[in-house]
Amino acid sequence: MKKFLYITIAILLICVIFWGGTYMDKKAKDNAYNNAITLIQNGSYEDALAALEKANPNILDRKNFKSDMEYGIDETYKNTLPLYSYALAQLEYNSEKKHMRTVNDYLDLIPADYSDELSEDIKTFRESFKPQYDEFLEEEKRKDEELRLKIEESNRQYYAKLKTIIPYKGMNESDINKTIMGKPYKSETEKNSWGEYYTKYYWRANDGETMLIVTCKDKAVTSVSRYGWEYYWTEDIKPVWNGKNPYKNKTSSSSSSYKKNSAKKSNDDPYNVNDYTDPEDFYYDNYDDFWEYEEAEDYFNEHHKD
Repeated sequence: MKKFLYITIAILLICVIFWGGTYMDKKAKDNAYNNAITLIQNGSYEDALAALEKANPNILDRKNFKSDMEYGIDETYKNTLPLYSYALAQLEYNSEKKHMRTVNDYLDLIPADYSDELSEDIKTFRESFKPQYDEFLEEEKRKDEELRLKIEESNRQYYAKLKTIIPYKGMNESDINKTIMGKPYKSETEKNSWGEYYTKYYWRANDGETMLIVTCKDKAVTSVSRYGWEYYWTEDIKPVWNGKNPYKNKTSSSSSSYKKNSAKKSNDDPYNVNDYTDPEDFYYDNYDDFWEYEEAEDYFNEHHKD
């Protein structure tokens, strides 16, 4: 009999503890929830958010609230979600930065037919915010149009300038045929010793001689080499398409030890690089026609036949 009595008492104690704990937990959540409502009414939105988070432990994530709402949030205490959204909207609206789109996003999380706690406050705020948001959108539209026109004018000036200059180092590869040179007459893609691909573009004068080679890598111009400075180019670096190469019919002297023969220069190779055994000798004999050694070396490598 005593054993049965002890068991009964133990069960009653467990029930009291369980229901007592449940009651205390509900009481704590209820207190936090009601406190949040009061804080919102008083304009203490940061504290109100903290109170709602306390009423919903491990459920609300302020930073990811919008995305969480999109994918669904676990069951919350009473009308936490609309109140939390409203508090976030007010907090952003009253902040220094005042991101209007963010305020609107939070308000959109509240059902249009919401009619519980603070529904009148939410309705009033929505009504006052809407014309402000419409004005903001119009201003954003105006700024976007202004920016579009600026970009359009900048692009117009850029491409107008391109028509007056030759390709330059650093410009976009896609724009080289929009320069004063127009489209190249040919291009070649090669691979260097490091396994990197690059493309060379060639322009020639009306007499068929190469006057410009532009090298591109990774969609940008990496080098620009002009040929025939004295007769294919003006002093301000404009092409002279009808320029005449005075060395075109010149024969090479056979007195130099590094020359092979004195054959006349061909149309494809007005400098007859095959009369030379290395690019350095070639450059020294023709340095007036090249801006730098590298240009002469490029020409030598392109036309020389081993």
